[in-house]
Amino acid sequence: MLNNVLVILGSLLVMAGMSYGIIGFINKFYFPKMEKVGKYLGAKFSSTRTIFILEIVFLSTLLLYCVLLILAFTLYDISDQYFSIGLSIVTFIVVSIILILASALHELRKLYPTYKSFILKKFQSVNINKLKEIYLVDRLIILFRQGLEFLYVFFAYVISMVFLVKLKWTPNVYFLSFCFTPLYANYWVYFTGFFCVNEKKNEVLVRRVFIYSILALFITYQVFVEFQQYIYERKNVRDWLLFMFAGSGVMYIAFDRILKEVTVDYIDFKESRPKK
Repeated sequence: MLNNVLVILGSLLVMAGMSYGIIGFINKFYFPKMEKVGKYLGAKFSSTRTIFILEIVFLSTLLLYCVLLILAFTLYDISDQYFSIGLSIVTFIVVSIILILASALHELRKLYPTYKSFILKKFQSVNINKLKEIYLVDRLIILFRQGLEFLYVFFAYVISMVFLVKLKWTPNVYFLSFCFTPLYANYWVYFTGFFCVNEKKNEVLVRRVFIYSILALFITYQVFVEFQQYIYERKNVRDWLLFMFAGSGVMYIAFDRILKEVTVDYIDFKESRPKK
């Protein structure tokens, strides 16, 4: 018993240390290098037309990556080791492109502070302040701003999973590898940058609600799949009931946390707004 506990604790410490090293490498070495490349390109090809082109490429890259993720998880077997390797390569390329484009755009904005591209004009034509008075719109805008940092953490997560897939581990360690998912999820929720506590409560809240929503959707889907399998295959009733009760319990907790966070935040949001 004691040996099992020591193995579990040791494995968790190893995985936590590996995560710390990967995140440190990405934040301290990889990100600064990509930013330098972006700043160099922004200074080298400085023109208003470049700003417009980079904005188009930036948005197109994000959209294409989202579509590829949906297709990959829908059409391919995620347990295949080549899936994780391919996903890590694609994610690495996308993150590199986004970092370079973001740095280049930031550099160009400093050179042309008064220039407004067609895309920026379209965004500014919308009364954002008026829309932000609507609770749902305001929180969706905050969530959208977390997308880039989510991509960075997802990149670190994919690298960690590739490392686990390529090496030979015992079945117990493979089970513990699933700890990476909540580990990186909690890191994204409560931290920003290189283990800096995120002190912006609104950002932490929308990240938590987002994670709870993903969990609720996943469990709902799994319970539905198990229900279908039982109907058509007539599996063991006791095992099926146990899974259904366990799944329903997790669904309840997830939806309870979502509603609690949203209702409390909505009340605070309404109270913080000036009364008309």
